[in-house]
Amino acid sequence: GAYSRLRRLSAAAIALRITPNLVGALARSFGFDSAATFVSAFKKRFGVPPPPASGRGIHGPLNI
Repeated sequence: GAYSRLRRLSAAAIALRITPNLVGALARSFGFDSAATFVSAFKKRFGVPPPPASGRGIHGPLNI
């Protein structure tokens, strides 16, 4: 449900900060059907799209 999705998004947000993995790979590893689904859910929850691997660290802290 909603709680499970929030937990997966929060864990993925942390992984985005500490790993060089591509968004699509992280999306699949956290149980999202596609990168597009993950990006949409991430943006809805955090207000910004997930940073690409090449741009990690340029966004402010996420409200996890």
